[in-house]
Amino acid sequence: MRKEEQYLCVLRMRMNCKHCGTPLPEDAKFCSGCGAMQEETSAPVETSAPVETPAPVETPVPVEVPAPVENSVPMETPAGFAAPDFDHSEPPKKKKFKLKMVLIPAIAVVAAAAVLLCVFNWGWITKWWLDMFGKPEALRDKVVAEQTDVVVDNLSQSYGSSISTLKEVINGNKYATATIELVVGDMAEDLILDALKGEVEGVEELVGKLNGTYVTLSGGNTDDLFQAAIQAGIGGKELLSAGAIVDMVQQKLYVACPTLSEYHLDLSSVFAEAMDELSQSVDAADMEAVAAATKLLDAMPSEEVVNQLLKKYVTLALAEFDDVSKDKETLHIGGIKEKVTVLETSISEADAVAACKAVLNEVIKDSDIEKILVDFMKAVNEIEDTGMTGEEIYEELVSLIDDMLDEMRDYEPDTEEIAVVIQYLNSAYETVGMAVEVDDDEVIYFATATKGDDFAFELNVQGYELITGKGTNKKGIVNGTFEVEAGLFVFGGGDATVTVKVSNFDKNAWEKGEIKGSFEILPPAELMDALADSSDLPASIGSLVSMFDLGIKLDVNSTAGNSSLQVSITADGDVLVGVKLSATITDKAVTAPSTDKTSANMEEWLSTVDFGKLLDALEDLGVPSDLLNELEAGINNAF
Repeated sequence: MRKEEQYLCVLRMRMNCKHCGTPLPEDAKFCSGCGAMQEETSAPVETSAPVETPAPVETPVPVEVPAPVENSVPMETPAGFAAPDFDHSEPPKKKKFKLKMVLIPAIAVVAAAAVLLCVFNWGWITKWWLDMFGKPEALRDKVVAEQTDVVVDNLSQSYGSSISTLKEVINGNKYATATIELVVGDMAEDLILDALKGEVEGVEELVGKLNGTYVTLSGGNTDDLFQAAIQAGIGGKELLSAGAIVDMVQQKLYVACPTLSEYHLDLSSVFAEAMDELSQSVDAADMEAVAAATKLLDAMPSEEVVNQLLKKYVTLALAEFDDVSKDKETLHIGGIKEKVTVLETSISEADAVAACKAVLNEVIKDSDIEKILVDFMKAVNEIEDTGMTGEEIYEELVSLIDDMLDEMRDYEPDTEEIAVVIQYLNSAYETVGMAVEVDDDEVIYFATATKGDDFAFELNVQGYELITGKGTNKKGIVNGTFEVEAGLFVFGGGDATVTVKVSNFDKNAWEKGEIKGSFEILPPAELMDALADSSDLPASIGSLVSMFDLGIKLDVNSTAGNSSLQVSITADGDVLVGVKLSATITDKAVTAPSTDKTSANMEEWLSTVDFGKLLDALEDLGVPSDLLNELEAGINNAF
């Protein structure tokens, strides 16, 4: 064998890469072909089959093939040949596109989005799952539970706020103010001017300030101090004010006219007998009664307890009505179509009895109800002994319920369907309509179909189309026009449509127990025609009725501690005349006047009163000078 061929045999007996098969030196740690790390092993390297040597070209003498070399015997480099210079350094790695470096962040982003979706829209996901794969009654229970939560939360919150306000009023921590204000529109001003023009001096300026004429009544107490006040103004400007403060402990009565003087008149000596009687009427027993009333309010169940009880008993009763079917349908209302899920709950007499049993069985073992009765009767008995404790009343209640349950156990209710309650759910699984059928006759039905910001509504009672309407709902602010068929109830079955226009109704505020918005009511055209032709009305009013579309408008803004209602007569949508009623409850302490600002002497106090301020205010209002002169002379004569 030639030396070159012997060297090739030696190379073949060396190790190969286990990943790609590339021949490698024995001590190679990385593959020069694929870059993979090589595992260390003491096992002998398998020798490949001997290479068949081709016949030599230059000489016909055959070449001897050596015997196979033993694996365990390392072969030396044949004499006359230099060992090849192998580079055993780590080969450069090929730059490959690492897919996992992209997949990991992508998967993390998707997972985070899924978590956020579940957290913020878990309710919808749950209801969708129940719709697709659950039982109809499970979807119904979930939807009703959410609706119940909203209603009960609002009710319990209102309950808690009312109890808190009553406590503060009794303890004298609140100050109430009520205002009645006149609202006069431009059209009404023109009508008044036309009627009085040329008959009253300066009537134009006076009429122009009728709008904003108001009277305000206010009052409150702090501890043993009570205050009452009245204010009057014209054109939004205060004209005159007066007030009184009563100190029950010191038996003092102070009166004042803040508009004209900063001093208080002490009338305690003048009304000494009355003050003494008043002070005696508020004796220790009455003070104890006030304390007992406070205890009574303290004994009322908390907002949280009321909330939990209402939800618990609604859930208990609902669980007995488990005959629910599901369907898909499309609502067609006022030209708007909306696909809905329809849930029909069948109700039998047996279901109703089972619901009563479930509720009553829970009541007789409900420790919260027992505690409410015990605490309440304890407070009541502190005011006046009733001769009964809360424990005794609860025992009577349990005995009464036991008797009712015994009667129900002996009664076999009918299992036939007597009523059906139908719910219509939109794609967000919100209830957009309901219907109740009794003996296959529709008793009531209402539904709202929505497309984008637009909606249409209808309400039917016993098959009679009572209310229809359309409008928009943009971010919770509702505007729309609704027609109420009032002839059935008002005009003996004749055709008479009352139109109601809704403006800027805040649905978000409504869900929090507040009312904000405007409602204009336009009477039936038949009624207005009859009034226009009536001989009982003055001709001017009759012509007004015939010329304009008259209506009544209610502007409501009711929030916690601050409410207002304006009732106006409108003509073609513009306010003619109206009255605005507003009330506020604020935190304001009543304080006794300082001694350096009081006087028990009538003449001394009158000397501090500046009647010129009153005359100036009247002059600003446009009161004729002749009348002002007469008023000034009368004041001078009297004081």
